[in-house]
Amino acid sequence: MAMYLVDHSKNMVHRTAFIKTECDHQEISKESVEHLNDAKSVELLLSNKQYDYCQHCSQNNI
Repeated sequence: MAMYLVDHSKNMVHRTAFIKTECDHQEISKESVEHLNDAKSVELLLSNKQYDYCQHCSQNNI
């Protein structure tokens, strides 16, 4: 399982180990989802493309 699930339609990064029903991850289309294991790739998304961590499964909320 990947460490991160990226929703490109909402510019949201989820942590798969802590994903919850409130994350609405089941609503993400196949075309909009990406699975990543590389923290550096996630950091690039967060800094360069205006992505955010999901408020329900981010490190600060577990």
